Amino acid sequence: MNIASTIEKVLLSLLLEASATLVADLIYLSDRNKTQLRDMNSGYLEYVDKCIHEVIHDQVLVQPNADAVCFDDGTTISYHALDSLSSRLAAYLQTIGIGHGAFVPLCMSKDPSYVISMLAVMKAAGMS
Repeated sequence: MNIASTIEKVLLSLLLEASATLVADLIYLSDRNKTQLRDMNSGYLEYVDKCIHEVIHDQVLVQPNADAVCFDDGTTISYHALDSLSSRLAAYLQTIGIGHGAFVPLCMSKDPSYVISMLAVMKAAGMS
């Protein structure tokens, strides 16, 4: 629905405004989009003084089987699986010399292995 309302807003702008209107000058957000953004950002988030891998580990203790990451294709990873797999990979990375300050490029598709790898690199580097 968001895409449809955005397309509708752009098309109406093009049709109803002067033909000299540049695409760069169009306002893409519909009233519905603006309301949704305002609602999503209306509250203040609690400040958490932890690294992401610590927050994930905390969730393992509270709800290990809950979905931690959901992908467009329907694939999900639980907090337990994410923490466990990334810890195993982090341990391996440390054995091959990956540690604090290491530069580790990740060149792979955005799938479960990518998320696991990102978290593993953080853990291996001793980020805390």
